[in-house]
Amino acid sequence: MERLQATLPDDMSLSLNFDASVFVSGAIKEVMITLFVSMGLVVIVIFAFLGNIRTTFIPAITVPIALIGTFAALWQSWGSRSIC
Repeated sequence: MERLQATLPDDMSLSLNFDASVFVSGAIKEVMITLFVSMGLVVIVIFAFLGNIRTTFIPAITVPIALIGTFAALWQSWGSRSIC
């Protein structure tokens, strides 16, 4: 903002009226919490259906790896474009 202020006339000034980063940071935090809660619930449901902790282990490891792979593929193919 200092570089822009230097280009303005003396009787004008710049000020920050709205900082959206607070809301974006909060939204990202909520998404991360929801992601971890949902992964935990998936593991519980898988355990309820399989009934054995050893057989639950493989799907419990596969789900996060699949999510990471999906988001990596989206990031690689679309770059910074919005999904919507």
